[in-house]
Amino acid sequence: MQAASENKTSLINVRVGAKEKAIIQQASTLSGMNMSAFILNEALSYAKKILEEKGQMILDDEDRVAFINAFLEPHEPTPYMKDALKKYKAI
Repeated sequence: MQAASENKTSLINVRVGAKEKAIIQQASTLSGMNMSAFILNEALSYAKKILEEKGQMILDDEDRVAFINAFLEPHEPTPYMKDALKKYKAI
């Protein structure tokens, strides 16, 4: 979800029918959230799922640094990697 320190300056408007609003209101109440927080939470969860399914990663700054460092730092090859390299060279 959105970081608490991030300023919320963008607005998204959604028009819904009375039945849809009632369903969302009931679900948000049962979740202990106001409707805006509920809609944002669910929309972000679904958006992240779609992006991940399409092969995109969503990383915060700390995770991004860790991911990049994993490639930049030298590592000893694992037995699996050594075996794969032998099989590749045999082709």
